[in-house]
Amino acid sequence: VAEREKSGPYESFDNFCNRIDLKAVNKKVSETRIYAGAFESFGKNRRQLLQVLESCMEQSQRKQKMKEHGIQSIEDFLFADEEGEENTEEAEFYPDVEEMPDSELLSHEKAVLSMYFSSHPVLEAVKLSNNSFGTTQGAIHANDGDDVMVLGMIKSARKLRTNKNRDDKPSEDMAALVLEDLTGTVEAVVFPRTYKAYMQYIVEETIVVVEGKWSVRGDRSSIQVSAIYPLEQALERYTKGLEVSLELAAIDVKEVDRLSSIVNQNAGGMPLRLKVNNRDSALAIP
Repeated sequence: VAEREKSGPYESFDNFCNRIDLKAVNKKVSETRIYAGAFESFGKNRRQLLQVLESCMEQSQRKQKMKEHGIQSIEDFLFADEEGEENTEEAEFYPDVEEMPDSELLSHEKAVLSMYFSSHPVLEAVKLSNNSFGTTQGAIHANDGDDVMVLGMIKSARKLRTNKNRDDKPSEDMAALVLEDLTGTVEAVVFPRTYKAYMQYIVEETIVVVEGKWSVRGDRSSIQVSAIYPLEQALERYTKGLEVSLELAAIDVKEVDRLSSIVNQNAGGMPLRLKVNNRDSALAIP
């Protein structure tokens, strides 16, 4: 921050590495900032930056040591402008690689920031399900005993044991969950019978659909879980049909043939409806 205020904004990742004090900002610190998305303004994806980080810092360290001894590097000499100042437009090499998958990117964000910043793991699931399932905030505003269904991520899961009862019945496993979505968080309790049936799906950081009843006990409220489904299973279980929407002006024979081929190759028992939009009107074809 001090260097930026002194000499102006950083113009590239290479420029950042050349200007910072590498004794104070080491490779681990820079890697953490990459994972946090601190260099997004440079127009390079995080995977590209990670792949050049080591070489960039080694080169900058070499330059800084030479500068301390009054020696000008070959790069500075070749890429200096007419007034002898370093040209920040020096050619930089970045591998032609795609950004890491969203799940990996968000996982790194959460690890270094303790929060999701650029997006949220639940967002794509909400889009995929077309907002068909309930939210944590919707559950919180339900009445005691109401049926609820929530699409969310298992933020935390604690395995518990029930106490022995008067009949000396052995204690059983159960779980206390915290579900998180785009609207907030909610607690959920999985009692022994349900736990035995769905324990394989109780994994932190996974997206699930939870069914149950809303329970209010004094100042404590939670979902008493009756079923847990991974997103794919939930979509298969609750989806009643599919709709494909096309713009009449954009339809051509090739696209229709391609759509027909996809439908025929993936035939199933679910109803499919074709919706053709024409400006202010639409025609639905069962």
